[in-house]
Amino acid sequence: MRLGLLLLALCLSLTGYGLLLPVLWDSREQARAEVPAGYVIPSKFSRILAMGQQGLLSDFLFLKTTTFIGGRSVAGMQMVDQDWDFVQQSLDVITDLDPYFVDPYFLQRGCLPGMRKSRSLQINF
Repeated sequence: MRLGLLLLALCLSLTGYGLLLPVLWDSREQARAEVPAGYVIPSKFSRILAMGQQGLLSDFLFLKTTTFIGGRSVAGMQMVDQDWDFVQQSLDVITDLDPYFVDPYFLQRGCLPGMRKSRSLQINF
């Protein structure tokens, strides 16, 4: 009896999972496409909030920034000036927190110029 209830619960949950999965993926894609640029905490405050873990915070901000850029690119959305300002401010904070982290410099000098035609991005050194 107990095994039968367990199997019934397992079958119902797998069926529900199979039915809801496409709906969840569609809503996830729609939600990711509508993500606003957001706000970047200035580096003088971020340094204090990092509590000695500036490298970890800069890694997190770099992943957040590249995910934002990739999400816009995959969705086929054009990045507006507000988006580029967010990217530039994020890269400035990342390099202020960890100046030896080379990936933001590579991203800014090697990858982003091809994406941004109207204005060049500059990291403030």
